[in-house]
Amino acid sequence: MTLESVYYIGQTVAVVAIFASLVAVFIQMRHISKQTRQANRLARADLTLNVCMQTGATNLSMTDSPEKADFLYRALIENEPLSGSERLRFRYVMSVSLGSHEAGFNLHRRGLIEKETYFQMEALTLSYMQNPAARIWWRQYRLKRSDPAYIALIDRMVSEA
Repeated sequence: MTLESVYYIGQTVAVVAIFASLVAVFIQMRHISKQTRQANRLARADLTLNVCMQTGATNLSMTDSPEKADFLYRALIENEPLSGSERLRFRYVMSVSLGSHEAGFNLHRRGLIEKETYFQMEALTLSYMQNPAARIWWRQYRLKRSDPAYIALIDRMVSEA
């Protein structure tokens, strides 16, 4: 066997080794990509559950006593006149509720929570916006918002109420 033959055999072995390395890298990339997609799905599910639980806990905390439930009933359902301290409390209730909804809106827009969970949050906000006091509150509060898409969404809810 000549030196040239050895050289060609070495070149062939090198090409096969490089090709095998590329195939191994390709297989590893596919595996990593699959793991990343799975991790993203799990993170999305975890974030959805977290948002759902926190929103539920927040809403429950607003009605977890007869006095709180009575206040919200009078403010949102009966639309009774509120005292000064009750108006302040109502503003905080609305701020917390719409703040939670806006956070869910932004997460949903980025595809980070399940759409069903977000739509439940949106339905709750829509129910608040059926109330005249909530719509009055929104006209003042909307001036402090900076996201045109969110403002447009709530404005649409208010106009449909």
